[in-house]
Amino acid sequence: LASPMGPNDGGWVRNLYAAGEAARTGLHGGNRLASTSLLEGLVFGSSAGETAAGAVEDNADEVAEAAAEARSAIERRLSRSGCGSSETDSSVVDGDEEAVREATVLLSHLKSIMWDNVGVVRTPSKLSAAVSDLAAIREEADRLWEDRRGSAGVE
Repeated sequence: LASPMGPNDGGWVRNLYAAGEAARTGLHGGNRLASTSLLEGLVFGSSAGETAAGAVEDNADEVAEAAAEARSAIERRLSRSGCGSSETDSSVVDGDEEAVREATVLLSHLKSIMWDNVGVVRTPSKLSAAVSDLAAIREEADRLWEDRRGSAGVE
């Protein structure tokens, strides 16, 4: 079992397994980056994988049903967003180089913000700046998404 909030927050989720940074464990601190998370990912990833595999074996019918439901939900979501066919996917890249360029610039900016302000060594002022910058990136990403959906004829 894993908890998205922590063991004392009442948020345990059955059959949710996580390791490394996603698990928010305390082996090397609650939010450590780089090589320390590699250790956690390898050691606890192996344990989580073995436990998850056992759960699949013990509940094969339930797992197959859940996987089919998830696959169906993903396909419905992709078809509603206009991204369900390879034809649409290629038209996004081929037909809108400017949107791809803008998205690439946003991603680069996002990486810079995270590297400069949200690493292991951080301060309240850097975190505050990051929150502000990330909000602006989110607005721009939403605008790009809406523009792309409109130009693709997706409602």
